[in-house]
Amino acid sequence: MNLSTKRIVSSKVEQALRKHGLSLDGRLREELERSAVIGGGFQPEIVIRHRDTEVTLDQRIDQLRNDPNFRDCFPPAPRTVSIDDAEAIRGEFDAIAKGTTEVIAR
Repeated sequence: MNLSTKRIVSSKVEQALRKHGLSLDGRLREELERSAVIGGGFQPEIVIRHRDTEVTLDQRIDQLRNDPNFRDCFPPAPRTVSIDDAEAIRGEFDAIAKGTTEVIAR
């Protein structure tokens, strides 16, 4: 990969990491940049070659989120409470306001 291609790939990987709220340094970035290529035909985009398929950066990040080798690169999932559970919502009100607990429909 030439220098200008590396810069493009690095920039796109950084955008994807920021979008997902992940660290811009470390093993996750290295993995994405190592596997990244420019593809997409008429509308070029950065794709990741993984095994015998090509996936988008977002798809590969989602795959790595479930990979035990990369779990430490992702923040823990927020605690959740059901929208139907008024008592739990009252009890977690401050955490919901801070964004550390999510209210979900069940």
